[in-house]
Amino acid sequence: MYSRIHYPEEALENGIQGTIHVELVRDTNCIITAKRVLDGLGYGLDEEALKLIDDKAEICLMHGQRYCSDTVIVPIRFKL
Repeated sequence: MYSRIHYPEEALENGIQGTIHVELVRDTNCIITAKRVLDGLGYGLDEEALKLIDDKAEICLMHGQRYCSDTVIVPIRFKL
């Protein structure tokens, strides 16, 4: 996921870095049904964090042999 980060120009110009926490709600098929930024940094970084989150298996957590629906918080770190 981190290899796909695009640092927004506005954040670069202002030297903004830090961690954004994104809350995800996943269904039993591990598909993200809702997402929101819990604590953002602004400067275009919040939007970039949401773009990075998709329904890829890398965000899924296996519980036994099947997925279970849940809510998780994913930290996304932006560092210059």
